[in-house]
Amino acid sequence: MKVRIVLSAVVVALFALIQGIYSNMRGPVEAAAAVAQLEDSIISYSASVWFMSGGFMSVMGMLLFLVLCGLWYKPVVNLIKRSKGMKANLVLLVALVAMSGCMGPPEVLPVDEIGPNETAFLIPMEGASKDGQGKFMSEEFLLENKVAGKRVTIPVRERKIGRGYWSYEWIPTLKVMKVDRTPITREWTDSEDTGTDKGKQGIKVESKESIGFSAGVTITVSITEDDAHTYLYWYNVKLLAEVVDQNIRGYIQTYLANEFGKLTIDECRIKKTLVMEAMAKAVTTEFKTRGISVLNVGASEGLTYESGDVQESIDAAYSAQRKLDRAKVDAKTAKEKAKGEAEASIAKAEGEAKAMLALAEAEAKANRLVNESLTPNILALRALNKWAGLVPSTLMLGQAAPLPTFDIGMNATSPIVVPVVETPVVAIPPVAEATDTTVQP
Repeated sequence: MKVRIVLSAVVVALFALIQGIYSNMRGPVEAAAAVAQLEDSIISYSASVWFMSGGFMSVMGMLLFLVLCGLWYKPVVNLIKRSKGMKANLVLLVALVAMSGCMGPPEVLPVDEIGPNETAFLIPMEGASKDGQGKFMSEEFLLENKVAGKRVTIPVRERKIGRGYWSYEWIPTLKVMKVDRTPITREWTDSEDTGTDKGKQGIKVESKESIGFSAGVTITVSITEDDAHTYLYWYNVKLLAEVVDQNIRGYIQTYLANEFGKLTIDECRIKKTLVMEAMAKAVTTEFKTRGISVLNVGASEGLTYESGDVQESIDAAYSAQRKLDRAKVDAKTAKEKAKGEAEASIAKAEGEAKAMLALAEAEAKANRLVNESLTPNILALRALNKWAGLVPSTLMLGQAAPLPTFDIGMNATSPIVVPVVETPVVAIPPVAEATDTTVQP
């Protein structure tokens, strides 16, 4: 009997020692085990949940119960057989021991879900906080496993809050920090018809002359998977929308105020695009170092002046300049047209002169060739071919009928007389001079 008592005391003391040590180590150990939930393995997940659910101490308690049952089985059975009331007392004792475990709050493990657009960090709240934390690589995980998200069980440990055995509570030993990577778009304008929110939200600035105006800006940002830890370091779990509306807008406000403040109102209007491009480059570079990717940023609308007179004067100046530009264009067009018409007339005259010169040269050349080819014999032959052999049929009195002669170059000593056809010649007497037939009274 003494041996059983000593062995039982040793086993109970050993169990209490293990329980005490485990209670002090439970937070860090279970937090480290909780990271295994994110591994793509059923065995790792099951082991992690079993460990966080108190599986280790359950096994140790079962071993203690089996050892004690082995040591005290025969004495207890003999005692029950000798005493009729001992059986009821033993049942009552077991019930009291079981009820003692129901006097405190139940151990309920919190559960958190990680969405497909989130990157989650499991941060151990006790013990090591660097080597024991895990990162949920959602992009790679979703791509390979095609799931919508992940459910994470958070381990807890007992913390005493009073003197009684039942005065305790359960506190988490692991913290889930999630970064929402959903892109955010903002449009800050003064118009009620545009902008993310109603009201005047344009960036208020001033020119070098202290003329106030607003510049509309639109921006879209997001957080990449690789930059999630950087964002968490800078902004903790602050929503990206709040960072855009507060931090990024404040940066843009300062930058544009400084740049436009160096320019006159006319330079602000002319160099607006250059200022916006420089601002976009500065914002993109600055917030990339803080884990935020600026997808696009730039002007959303024209400059809106606080004074309506400024806008009216700008519109009037622009209208006058447009009219002047139009007049210059019209004058230039008329000048070009007149110049074109003059050049066309000159070209036409030059063409006609060249054509006339070419025609005259051709005619001269033809005449020259004809003149060179004509000889007296040819001329006489042409006249002979055209002569019908007739002489004039009407002659004045006292005139002889001419007889044509042709020198055809046949080495004759005298010209050949061509016989003519005899035709009656009618002599027309000369007209008598008029006499005065007036009768004298």
